[in-house]
Amino acid sequence: MITKFLKIMAVGGMSLFLVTGLSAQVIPTNVWTDFYGSAGTYNGVALPVGSVINAYDPQAILCGSDTVRNAGQYGFLPVYGDDAMTPEDEGAEIDDIITFTINGRLAVKHGPDSSAWTGMGLPKEVNLSASAAISMELVSSPISQYASPKDTIHYAVTVKNTGQGIDFYRITATSSNGWLVQPQFGFSYALPNGNAVVHFDLLIPALIFEDTSDVIHFRVSSGIDTSVYVEDSVTTYVAITDAPETPNAVPSGFRLNQNYPNPFNPVTTIAYSLPARASVRLGIFNLLGQKLVEYNLGSQSAGNHVFQFSGDRLSSGVYFYRLSAGESSAVRKMILMK
Repeated sequence: MITKFLKIMAVGGMSLFLVTGLSAQVIPTNVWTDFYGSAGTYNGVALPVGSVINAYDPQAILCGSDTVRNAGQYGFLPVYGDDAMTPEDEGAEIDDIITFTINGRLAVKHGPDSSAWTGMGLPKEVNLSASAAISMELVSSPISQYASPKDTIHYAVTVKNTGQGIDFYRITATSSNGWLVQPQFGFSYALPNGNAVVHFDLLIPALIFEDTSDVIHFRVSSGIDTSVYVEDSVTTYVAITDAPETPNAVPSGFRLNQNYPNPFNPVTTIAYSLPARASVRLGIFNLLGQKLVEYNLGSQSAGNHVFQFSGDRLSSGVYFYRLSAGESSAVRKMILMK
């Protein structure tokens, strides 16, 4: 028997079916009924692209799932039946009434066909509608980074879904210098009260002739209602002295320096050297070896680099920081004293 991810709740006198894990799995079988819709709505507007349509049998088994690719439409959505040759209950049986959700919210069925499962046969059109309050909040913004010409700097933003159903998010970002910004492809999904991480990369131009900085303004919007969003900015500092334009500027090996100041409160500088271009990650750990946070610093050029770490969300104590660059890594200890 597959794990049931369906949770039935009563809110305002109405039963809602909420998927409690985006990892819920449909088990395909050799028999199914195709459903589709051509005029679905969510909060009174055409189903947003990216919306998740799930189908359940009367035993609350998830037996079909689809993602909206064209506004207002879903399908063909195969809703699978139970395989009589296995002991598990994989799905529906003849004449079972199928329940649908949109983004985890119980959907109203508008026909024109019934939602009864009929096995292999003609597709059935069942238009759906549902509604939910949409809201979100900013959990964490990226911190400023230092870079060199030709670097690719990775920034991540965490948002929280404070609305009623599943929501999904997309990020847009603009560079004050007009540099190339690459937002992530597709949506990041979050359950109610859950977090989603969205990200973008900043590509530093090769031809920079003096130390400079770039302010990136970004906005994370709900994919359901783009009028619901959070926004902020982050600064990238570019130093041409870190760019290996002369042979003598290239470090002879990988090196992670002791942070300074140390002890610190709450900001400290972590300096490191790269002998060649590499993808860089920085992890912060407690005394038990548990990873508290990890920063993807992107692809960085050979040279000397610095990272400003803020421990404003940590309590006083001893921590370790580990820098990984390609196949090289090193660990050092630091002390936060508030």
